[in-house]
Amino acid sequence: MNPIRLAVGLLTAALLFAPALVADEGEKKEEGKKDAAKIAAMLAKTKISLADAITAAEKAAGGTAVEAAIEQDDDTLVYEVLVVAGTPATLHEVSIDVGTGKVLEDSKLSSDADVAKAAKLAELLKKATVALSAATKTAEEKAGATAYEAEFEEEGGAWNHEMGVVTKGDKPTLRDVKVDAATGKVLADEEEGAEEKKDEDKDDDGDEKKDGEKKDEKKDEK
Repeated sequence: MNPIRLAVGLLTAALLFAPALVADEGEKKEEGKKDAAKIAAMLAKTKISLADAITAAEKAAGGTAVEAAIEQDDDTLVYEVLVVAGTPATLHEVSIDVGTGKVLEDSKLSSDADVAKAAKLAELLKKATVALSAATKTAEEKAGATAYEAEFEEEGGAWNHEMGVVTKGDKPTLRDVKVDAATGKVLADEEEGAEEKKDEDKDDDGDEKKDGEKKDEKKDEK
């Protein structure tokens, strides 16, 4: 193919595709604003914090929390907390009233997958010297925001507590805060989805590099 025609064709495609990318980014931002407003409205109806709900759930189940989030259960707002408890380890799903902190339900999860997950988490939690509730408070203080979800999870061989928080004010935004489960150090405080966007950009850069290499190979063949 004529190199000039190829270059013009690629440029045309890029120009046509660019508005779609911009539109997609705009839609994501609008969705983010709506999600932030919805979560802020849910949290406005609570009288206890996510950290307090985690503590209440751990006390009720007699274990250690690994996940927590505010959820809409039919017409009722609750904090759902996943707790690892007992020997052998068992997963408990504990529902906490957002207004009173009262335990509404404590269900044991007994499927084979849940049993295996509980055993794995119980072993990994031995390395976590910082509780999920403490990490949640740290995240709120760092971001000047209110936590609506928290999770103990692995990333790159390290185990961290990752919290979703919503900022205060008339125009709330969602942020992701990462806290080291061993030291309590804040590892990241960024806009929600920023890490995923970085990964996407890396993938795009890799694809562009590969395309460039292919073009060079075609030129060499000619």
